[in-house]
Amino acid sequence: MSGTVESPTEYSDFDDVFADLDRGFEQLPERAIEIAREHRAAITPRLIQCLEQAIAAIQRGEDSRTAAFFALYLLVEFRAAGAGPAIRSLAMLSEDDLTRFLGDSLTEDFSRMLTTFLRSPAELDELIQNPGLNEYVRWEAIQGYLHLVKDGVLSREKAVAGLKTHLVRELELPATTSSGSDDRQATHIAMLISELLDYVPFEAADEIRTAFQRDLVDDSIVSLKCLDDILAKGMAAWESRLLKAESSGIPDCLAEFRTWHCFREPDETRDPADSVELSRMLRAAQARMMGTDDLDPLDFGLDEEYQPEDTLPGITIQYEQPRVGRNDPCPCGSGKKFKKCCGKAPGH
Repeated sequence: MSGTVESPTEYSDFDDVFADLDRGFEQLPERAIEIAREHRAAITPRLIQCLEQAIAAIQRGEDSRTAAFFALYLLVEFRAAGAGPAIRSLAMLSEDDLTRFLGDSLTEDFSRMLTTFLRSPAELDELIQNPGLNEYVRWEAIQGYLHLVKDGVLSREKAVAGLKTHLVRELELPATTSSGSDDRQATHIAMLISELLDYVPFEAADEIRTAFQRDLVDDSIVSLKCLDDILAKGMAAWESRLLKAESSGIPDCLAEFRTWHCFREPDETRDPADSVELSRMLRAAQARMMGTDDLDPLDFGLDEEYQPEDTLPGITIQYEQPRVGRNDPCPCGSGKKFKKCCGKAPGH
């Protein structure tokens, strides 16, 4: 922080707040965010204006203000109703433009952002069934169903019925290639099935099997075995998934930012829990790729002294190769992000 931001007494005094937000990636603008919170009602119109201007600049092929990125998170935290149209416009940006503006937030937080303002399945459906959108926007909208269930806005049964409707719609489209579907459609169908599995979807099992039988699914994202495995676990798996599911919104954007690598102090060390989680994800990914329980940590660049996560709570993992982050390309070669592919929870 520059240390220049003082608590404003008038609307026009927010210029210093936005100046500090523009420098936000140099140092986390904690004081500017706190001031915005203190003057939520007064600053919200300017936050919306900042985001709208950034979107317009991007559409013109120009660079956007860094402040707009932080404005987005503040608007989500505030659940500012007037920001809904800007969020919809943001979702409509091209894949390259949206990725450049949001970065990893596209796959980490965008589903929670969307469902802060899009509070009905019908609003999410407009994004899900739009083939011209960024595929990750469509996926985040699909994930939004689960946030609405967690919020109590939607029942499990209605969520399954809604996602099943999208799957049936895709199955009814004419085949575009001799193998069944083009890559984009196969990816979208895999996204639908991948998220449907969260609900232990007995009601949609026949349609899911049909999609695989007709070779309409990108099976680098999800396999038919995943369906069999999750159905075998029964509804207890759904109860567990719902318990872990996140609600819509971001209640504390500062707390969110403080977990980001770019805002950590240089001498901070990785939380041992992160290493345990990473080791679990890597082992699960390798098991799915190789179809075996005989896992060799060296295949993922881990040190020979790697120990299973249940042997030592303070596990240390050394890397001969760069570690696989949740938003890095999946090591299985699918081209998808690790969190969207082999890094998904067991059963997917």
